[in-house]
Amino acid sequence: MAKYKFFGTDGIRGIIGQDFDTELVTRIANATATFIKKRPAKVIIGWDTRASCDFIVDILAGTLAYYGIDVVKVGVVPTAALSFLTCKLKANLGIMVSASHCSIKYNGVKFFTDIGEKPSNVQTSEFDKLVVQKAKPTAAGKNVGTSTQDLKAIKLWQKFLVGKFRSTIKTDIKVAVDCAKGSGTQCAKEVLGALGVNATFFNDTSTGFDINEGCGATKPTFMNNAMRGKGFDIGFAFDGDADRCIVFDGQGNHIHGDIIIYLLSKYLKSRGKLAKNKIAGTVLFNLGIEKELNNQGIKLIRTDVGDAYVYHAMKVGNLSMGGETSGHINFANVWCTGDGLVVALMVLSMLGENGKGLSELASEAKLFPQININTEATPQQKKQLFKDADFLNHVKQQKKKHTDFRIIVRPSGTENIVRVTVEGSEVKACEKIATEIIAHIKRTLVK
Repeated sequence: MAKYKFFGTDGIRGIIGQDFDTELVTRIANATATFIKKRPAKVIIGWDTRASCDFIVDILAGTLAYYGIDVVKVGVVPTAALSFLTCKLKANLGIMVSASHCSIKYNGVKFFTDIGEKPSNVQTSEFDKLVVQKAKPTAAGKNVGTSTQDLKAIKLWQKFLVGKFRSTIKTDIKVAVDCAKGSGTQCAKEVLGALGVNATFFNDTSTGFDINEGCGATKPTFMNNAMRGKGFDIGFAFDGDADRCIVFDGQGNHIHGDIIIYLLSKYLKSRGKLAKNKIAGTVLFNLGIEKELNNQGIKLIRTDVGDAYVYHAMKVGNLSMGGETSGHINFANVWCTGDGLVVALMVLSMLGENGKGLSELASEAKLFPQININTEATPQQKKQLFKDADFLNHVKQQKKKHTDFRIIVRPSGTENIVRVTVEGSEVKACEKIATEIIAHIKRTLVK
């Protein structure tokens, strides 16, 4: 995994007023204007429902226009829509202002190239250095850019999705959708409505200060309670910028993300649309489900954590599908950026073809126990921890001692935490190993 000063797993992100403030946003804006070398140029900016998006968008748009770049603000949109519109509107770069699944205290920016892809490692490294160096391009003088708004542009993405799924979607079921008080609400309502899906929406409004709060893809308990006994056949929950989706059966039970990936890859293979009979998944992908994939003649290519790494593996390997346990799933035959609504539409298409319920399909796959424990750590503490020889040796010895288990210890690229994952055939042993490593992390952090 490449290491950057400011860029994490997915763009630049931080706590408003602390490590993500007006000074940093201005540095990012200046770096963006420097990164885009030619003029005239155009940048598309979209955002989620956080109130803090306002000042970030204002700084970005104003600075870019000052340096001779035309800015088109497309409003509150899902991340994948911003990616799509960057390409569709022939922009040089797209910027999504969002902290995705993170709580309201966070915000950040994600970038997309002129063809809607996330920047390569080389591009990200160049961009990161510009932010570090506090780069400032030459002022444009009289050749300033414009800053305009196009709130109808989102309809292009909605029309695109309706056209992609109109012939395959299953509509004779009752669907629950948790919008996480985020930016996916409008698209979900418009697209599912146009496709004739009977959907009930939850958490579809926001105060600007409650995104992801007690709901969405990171809080499955909400849907578990909301769906129970209400006659729903299936449920979906997005995160704040709707680039991920987790899935629930009719009883409100959360179906593990790797099982969804297994079912969808099997579905695509049955239709002759799974390129090379391979998919991309991260190091966190469940070993039990990987074995189920192998039984279906499907090979898993593992990557670092992050949908950008999954997509890179898909592109290099010319694969048609890849995804993460968390609900980021990419389908190359739909679009180059993962989208929660696309995941939901693919699942509804799968159900429409085989006629079985999700619970019945999910029962085919068996998970290995996997324990995930997090502990808080500042960015500086994370850096120190993964340079600490004693800690690194402790993890190495744990892996050597427990050869029948997969042990993954990593700093989060989006939050101020360290994540420990242990997977194996016995859950109590997984818990014991993970707890020991967490305890060692805490001891190391207070040295």
